[in-house]
Amino acid sequence: MLRSLTDPKVTSGSFNLVIFDSPVDLPTANHWSSARTTAEHLARVEDVVRHFRELLGKPVWVMGHSMGSISITEFYKRLQEKKSESLVAGLIFSGGENAASFNFESTKLPVLVLHHENDECPGNTADHARRLHGKLRDAGNSAAELALITTGTRTPNNNNPCRSGYHMYYGAGADVAKVLDSYMVKHLP
Repeated sequence: MLRSLTDPKVTSGSFNLVIFDSPVDLPTANHWSSARTTAEHLARVEDVVRHFRELLGKPVWVMGHSMGSISITEFYKRLQEKKSESLVAGLIFSGGENAASFNFESTKLPVLVLHHENDECPGNTADHARRLHGKLRDAGNSAAELALITTGTRTPNNNNPCRSGYHMYYGAGADVAKVLDSYMVKHLP
């Protein structure tokens, strides 16, 4: 789904895409991962972002999906503490954890809150996405937008709604790529 962001037949083809994951296990408990709030983890995220910003010389957007939403919100809070917010051009909070949040008053960069309307993962609800978006807008972030995906389907014969189906945008990849592309193009620095 994300790779289609680089396909001009699906999107503008304007973006380089880097997908990375943690080289160490980030254990979870009850839809939360405190391992994603550690200085070590956040420094790794920052190193990757800095590397590709310097390598490509282009604005960097950071997307976190599901547990990754914890990583990007905590990463951005770290940048705010260091007065380094300009390292990223925008954030995409996708299928986010219900407990993840921003420093609402000071988060002014573009934030796309992306979620599937029918997400069945109990720790990642569309209602939380709506609330998070509302709090960003209420705090004055006019660049914050909410995109609820309605296409796609459950994954057949899979009993874990947090690892498949609507939560993972199963069958809706092209629609998600178009939403991401449109939002990022609109908010390019």
